[in-house]
Amino acid sequence: MKRIIVWVLALIPAVAQAQLPDTLRIENPSSVQVISSPGSLSVSIDGTADKPDFHYSNSLKAGSEVEAVSDRLNFETPFTRKKNLSHWKIALLGMEEVGLFEGVLGGEDLFGHWKTRENSADLGIISLRYYPGLKNHYLSLGWTVGYAMTEIQNNEQHLSQTSGMLSWVDYPAGASKLGTSIIRRLRYSLPLQYTFVFGKNLSWRASAGAELHWNLVNHTRTHYHLNGNHVIELVDNIKPNLATVDLMTSLTWKGFGLRFRYSPTPAFTAPHGPEYRTWSIGFLLEY
Repeated sequence: MKRIIVWVLALIPAVAQAQLPDTLRIENPSSVQVISSPGSLSVSIDGTADKPDFHYSNSLKAGSEVEAVSDRLNFETPFTRKKNLSHWKIALLGMEEVGLFEGVLGGEDLFGHWKTRENSADLGIISLRYYPGLKNHYLSLGWTVGYAMTEIQNNEQHLSQTSGMLSWVDYPAGASKLGTSIIRRLRYSLPLQYTFVFGKNLSWRASAGAELHWNLVNHTRTHYHLNGNHVIELVDNIKPNLATVDLMTSLTWKGFGLRFRYSPTPAFTAPHGPEYRTWSIGFLLEY
């Protein structure tokens, strides 16, 4: 049988005169009856594992002791403590992110002074939140679907696939209206965050955490003109890092806010592609 420990506090004077301790511990009682009424609290205990004929009863009269003991007991299940305030919540389609100011970080040998730009958007599919009993704090684990596009503009070279690897090659002779090499990535993500809720009516939220990405459906596209024709060079089956990690933080007010994201892991690992990292400041909508 499940072990039950009953603490009976503030014994009445008659029990005190019998020189019983202030705290009575009874293990594995057969039955416990608690009767609460205005101004009094009565406890009756019968039987233990080794003393079937054991009996104990006690009453507390009106006073602060009754209020203190009653406040710690949950009478839906006799003589147990009130339920833990920790709980879980599930939210569907609870978040959207759109990058506003984004950039690409790479060495001089990779990008030099070329023009680069990063665009991304993410949609939260589901979020599981755990509240540890403090209304101002919670942990969340979500699942999002996102799209990221990196544009690299260079008037001398573009990205192309050579021997199964993504590398920089010269534009064909006579090419004009040189465009940009665009790397597009579809990703599934698991964001893990800690959130602190504060302010008037708890309308502000500050969050920080990390996000694990699975990068799928990747390809590059380059535009330029050759002999009067518009050429689109598409490279499929490129090999980015399958898993990357972002560090992120956000601040929202009533669901609207800004988030900052930095990726310390490169999108590619040499020799499969250019090693670069991204950062982003974007708009965040939570609902």
